[in-house]
Order: sequence, then structure tokens, then C-alpha cells
Amino acid sequence: MFILIHGSNHSSRCWEPIIDLLDAPALAIDLPGRGRHPAPLDQVRLTDFIQSAVEDIEDADARDAVLVGHSMAGLSLPGIVDRVDERLRHIAFVSCNVPPQGESC
Repeated sequence: MFILIHGSNHSSRCWEPIIDLLDAPALAIDLPGRGRHPAPLDQVRLTDFIQSAVEDIEDADARDAVLVGHSMAGLSLPGIVDRVDERLRHIAFVSCNVPPQGESC
């Protein structure tokens, strides 16, 4: 299974052009403030993104999955991995923002 995390100016719909090309099922997640998880964007934090993604991954009972993030998802992927690493086989950062430790984008 592929677990797909969108960037800051997107929703899970950004993955639609490639989902049918993948060789395994895919779970395209909407982070808070987007798509299936509406929320005021000025009130959501990185911890909310991580928690929401973890809940979606656990709800899907994803196992042996490939976690893929794009753009600003580079900020949330490490926190997601910390919480569900036993469910993951690989992690892919696709054109992600990954600031140095202790710095912001």
C-alpha cells in the first residue's frame, strides 16, 4: 500500500493523476484544513497534521506501506514515522521541504 501525503497548497486530490499508475492500493490522505478534514488553517499546527495522518493510517489498518510525502509534507513525515514505523516498509520524500534541525522553512 502507498500512503500519500500532500503539501501545503494541495489536498489529497493532487495524487489523482498517479494513483492508477501505482502497482499497489493507495491511501491519499487529506491533512486538517483540506478535503475530508475541514478545519481553519490558521488554527492547525504540525502536531494536528501528524495526529490526523496517524489516525487515517491506523483506520485503514495500513501495513508494509510506502509512505510518500510531497513538498511541505517533509515537515510531517518524520513525526508520522515516529508514530507508525511498524506499519511502514519505506519512506519517500518527493521534492520535500526539510529544514535543518531547529529551523523553520
